[in-house]
Amino acid sequence: MRRPKDPRINASSISPKSYLFTFLFCNGLCAALVEIYTLLHASMSAFGQEETMAEAMAIALGIGGYVLFASTLLSMVILFWRRFVMLRKVEILNEAARKVSAGDYTVRIPPQRKDGKKDEFEVLYDDFNSMTERLGKKTVLREDFLSNISHEFKTPLSVINNYVTILQSGMLSEQESQEYMEKIRLASVQLSNLVGNILQISRLENGKVVVRRTSFDLSDLMARIILGFDQAMTEKKLHLETDLEEGLLLYSDEGLLGIVFSNLLSNAVKFTPGDGTIWISAAADGTSIRVSVRDSGCGISAEEKDRIFEKFYQADHSHSTKGNGLGLAMVKNILELLECGIDVQSEPGNGAEFILKIPAFREAENGTSES
Repeated sequence: MRRPKDPRINASSISPKSYLFTFLFCNGLCAALVEIYTLLHASMSAFGQEETMAEAMAIALGIGGYVLFASTLLSMVILFWRRFVMLRKVEILNEAARKVSAGDYTVRIPPQRKDGKKDEFEVLYDDFNSMTERLGKKTVLREDFLSNISHEFKTPLSVINNYVTILQSGMLSEQESQEYMEKIRLASVQLSNLVGNILQISRLENGKVVVRRTSFDLSDLMARIILGFDQAMTEKKLHLETDLEEGLLLYSDEGLLGIVFSNLLSNAVKFTPGDGTIWISAAADGTSIRVSVRDSGCGISAEEKDRIFEKFYQADHSHSTKGNGLGLAMVKNILELLECGIDVQSEPGNGAEFILKIPAFREAENGTSES
């Protein structure tokens, strides 16, 4: 089977070797012409031509000199022409780089060749365009991140500042002072959670989280997590139904999975209306364990399902539910780190279900740490 032809032009076509080859080719042509003339002269001498050998040699040397001069001139012309073309291509790249350094990430270098082939410069232009596109996207994400985080910090800080100002006035009763201090405490907890989530996501994205895989029972982990949400579910009069298969052993990082389950259950509690129901189930599925967290909340549209794992994105645009839009982003990063899968099934008005696929414990595995 023949290999497809590479559309790129090899680097040797623009290297000094090509100039030397041109010069040697022209000189070889010169030598060939001299040899042909010598043979012709010998043939003509055999037929009684009167031209002497000295005259023939003079003519041959003259032709050789002209050809040598022509080959040298041609080589110089080719050299300077290619140098001009290369410098022009480098200047195009320099100009685009200057615009990017000035903050213009919309710069793109169009193809310069009209034959559709890609030499080394065209490949470099493609890489440059890909780089500027990625930089542009990262810049937008960074600006959105700063805007969102400023908003998330502003709300609790404003609460703390306003209530502290009122407390300093000294015009409140003891009961009112206690109520205001409790609101300040809750706002500070919100700030602390926000900072903690941001730091955790940063560590996950920068690869600074060490995975420590051990074998543990899923039911024990879920029981501890559910206990932490008992008060919140009681206040909203939520019903919890669990269907956890007994003896399910996981081989993963228990602490990181605890963060995942806590965020998923927190999400379910947040978006499930009063007197609603939350279902948690887990069962073996081949070499993995299938864990489901489902609620009877408002559901998620198809458009929102593609964005719910983005940082600071909140499906509840009215912000009537408390949150900072970091929980599911953290869930996604942790699951990618643990090589676990997640799927979201939901329709508006019919609640949402988050389905996880987690590697099950295997006897062949050992409980040593992994990084």
